[in-house]
Amino acid sequence: MNADDYITHRFLMDTFWKEFEKKLDKRTTEEQYHSLFNFEIGIQERKLNRYRETLRPDLYTDDALVVSEQENLLAELKSLYEQFKSDDIGKIEPIRLAYDLKNEKVIEILHKILYPNFIKCTFDEFQIHFIEQDDYIPIQWYKSETCIADLFKEQVRILNDDWAMLIVSHFCNKNGKRYKHKQVISVGSNRISANYTDSETIKSISKKINTL
Repeated sequence: MNADDYITHRFLMDTFWKEFEKKLDKRTTEEQYHSLFNFEIGIQERKLNRYRETLRPDLYTDDALVVSEQENLLAELKSLYEQFKSDDIGKIEPIRLAYDLKNEKVIEILHKILYPNFIKCTFDEFQIHFIEQDDYIPIQWYKSETCIADLFKEQVRILNDDWAMLIVSHFCNKNGKRYKHKQVISVGSNRISANYTDSETIKSISKKINTL
């Protein structure tokens, strides 16, 4: 997937999540979440079939690109759905930042601001989550779910397709329990107010990164 294709894929994924989150609330159960997600996949699949029906196979047109982009989106969503159903994270993707040559500096900023109130791991223990590994020891997050959702959904630019799965894969709460994907999505969607000081600390991260 080249750079333009990847940007398009990210846009389609972001658009999907924004629309999906609008349909959730705090009362949505895990079973309802899975059912709704599967229903949305069906909508995307029917959309792909409509695109295919109108495609002229003898011509290389923009329609062909649309079909390819929709196929990539659908494959990603189906893969995520299988993970949600089984609560099996599977092969964990590292946290992939979108700052190119500045990634190392951004990791340093993140640890410096988050330690020791939000996280208590060392810099080396934190940094390993940004590198390809077979497995990761989850980072304990000592503040609210709203803060961690805001951090990866709004304040830090990432290349991971699913910001909520990133949190589920790499973090646990202060009691050492893994987050649930539906739970994280719901928090990110409802924007429940966090402690003011904690919220401002999280917002300061993007401001600090922008000075690089």
